[in-house]
Amino acid sequence: MGAFDSNIILPVFELTEQHKETWRSDPESVWLAGLLEEIAELAQALEGKHEHSPEYELRQIASIALNWLDMRTNGTGKSQETQTG
Repeated sequence: MGAFDSNIILPVFELTEQHKETWRSDPESVWLAGLLEEIAELAQALEGKHEHSPEYELRQIASIALNWLDMRTNGTGKSQETQTG
């Protein structure tokens, strides 16, 4: 896989950094609810029924996923991952 265009990945990293502490100490059910909310907003954006663009919603989804993974891996010291890959 080739490198990502910086115009695509940098805004994701910016959102990730802005929200690094959001939900950090909350249970994973909060993370899942937030992720599902953004997925629903993406569906609306794809139909032109949301204030943000699909690209913005995808950035939010990616940001949540990166912060959630970081929290599971580094934030609690208790990764619950049982499988790799």
